[in-house]
Amino acid sequence: MFLTPGRSPLRFLAPALAFGLLVPAASSSRAQAQDQDDLPSAEEILAKSIEATGGVEAYQALSSRKITGSIEFADQGLTGELTIMQQAPNKLKVILELPGIGTIIEGTDGSEVYEINPITGERLKEGAEKAATLREADFDADLNWKEHYAQAETTGVEQVNDTRCFVVEMTPKEGTIETRYYAADSGLLLRVKRTIESPMGAVPVESTFSDFREVDGVTMPFQSTDTVLGQTVKTAFAAIEHGVTFPEGTFDLPEPLRPTEDRPDDHRD
Repeated sequence: MFLTPGRSPLRFLAPALAFGLLVPAASSSRAQAQDQDDLPSAEEILAKSIEATGGVEAYQALSSRKITGSIEFADQGLTGELTIMQQAPNKLKVILELPGIGTIIEGTDGSEVYEINPITGERLKEGAEKAATLREADFDADLNWKEHYAQAETTGVEQVNDTRCFVVEMTPKEGTIETRYYAADSGLLLRVKRTIESPMGAVPVESTFSDFREVDGVTMPFQSTDTVLGQTVKTAFAAIEHGVTFPEGTFDLPEPLRPTEDRPDDHRD
């Protein structure tokens, strides 16, 4: 789910990893309509956000990232440790360790997308669910948004915690619409609403971001509050490192999910 500086993993991966722990019920609302002639285009809003969070050169100067932090499932009374590893152009590995439950791992080697979950088992993702992870694994996804989205449209204005935001609907080439809320003054992305595809169906998720900090020339949120299936998931980053050299094989497809002569596609959805 869930990643470049502008596309923080807070936006997508924490809710996706949490899915198997939560119980259903969710809702969302649309933006207030406004004369389209009075609003900046989606392309202008996205460009302003990139500039506000560091600019194209700052983004392109980075090629790897390691994030450590915590994730809290408030309604379950659970707190886990989160590690996110990214390598340009499109490799990702996320590890969530939950006491009493086990370790959840999600990632991609740039081609296949997998999940290992003590609750739901191990599997390779397919379809829209796979496409969503591959979009987020693009290290420069915000710079390359036209490669992943067929359309971006400004649809209105809405308040997010008393901040006036432009609402942008992003239509991916595969999957459902993602609605983003960019602060009209600062250009920061403050909220995202989207639908997570899963083996149990489509699940609405709302994420609100805060505690923005600059790290190596790029500004990103250190905290997120997600509403998933009617429950609250809070994520906080403790440290972000760039220029990390990961051990060989870090992003490889896990051995249990690699095809063999006996089980060529056993773990595909």
